[in-house]
Amino acid sequence: MHHEVVERFSAAGLRLCPTLETMLGEDPSHRTERRGSGFTQATRYLAVRINHPRLPAARLDDLGIFKDWKGYLEEESSSQAKLCALVDEMEREESRLLTLMIRDIVLPHADESEQGVHLPIWPEKLKVGSCPMAEKWFLELAHGFIPRKARCNFIVNQDGRPLLLEKTGMGDDRSCLSLRPLIMNGVRIPVGSLLAVEYGAKALESAPQNHTIPGQQIRIDDCEGFRMLRLTTLSVSGENRRRAFSTHFDSQVAEGLFEPEKTEMRQLQQLAEDAMLGIAS
Repeated sequence: MHHEVVERFSAAGLRLCPTLETMLGEDPSHRTERRGSGFTQATRYLAVRINHPRLPAARLDDLGIFKDWKGYLEEESSSQAKLCALVDEMEREESRLLTLMIRDIVLPHADESEQGVHLPIWPEKLKVGSCPMAEKWFLELAHGFIPRKARCNFIVNQDGRPLLLEKTGMGDDRSCLSLRPLIMNGVRIPVGSLLAVEYGAKALESAPQNHTIPGQQIRIDDCEGFRMLRLTTLSVSGENRRRAFSTHFDSQVAEGLFEPEKTEMRQLQQLAEDAMLGIAS
């Protein structure tokens, strides 16, 4: 399979590394029950780099995204211009998401005037999985279904605006879905990204209860750190989901997940707003 990202990067003289090309080419080794799809794996691959601080000493590791990183450095100004232009050249929604993340990894985003909350990074891996079925609980929450004894926490900014949804008692705890634009280590994180969060018991002691759904509102300042895991299928609009996530999306349909082709992020964003304002769903 030929992915738009692979083709356009190659045409621009910025060929991606073999690992990313194999993933985006939907090699059968990545289209498994555990991995989901090649596109899903590609977002996991980028997540590893997003979690690393953008330090000069690690720059060559970041440039490992390209097959010819030495050539990138030899014509750096030209390479940077080509990389920035590629974002606007992508026709497909999922291609733009991926290209923007690649650009920010290589050229860290530093515009403080742009919307987006900077998340602190937890320095170590957290025991939170990213299997293709992680969307199950978020899909159900989007339609107001929450299992007995489960809770839905919202991580909020200083103004009480919900930034992330954390599920507990539904699969792995400390698993979050981004509801608003976020920035991690200079990389813009798309809405609908799967993250892990770390915080202590004290964060819950002063956290107010939600009004309409079991759970609490945790201040982001009380969170110790986050890890990027991958994009979820919800990061792409419903009409493009099957094309973007292929076997990952097909497995959600086959397993009977709740309306994976129709559910949109705005439903979860509304769930969060209602919980803040005390509006019954």
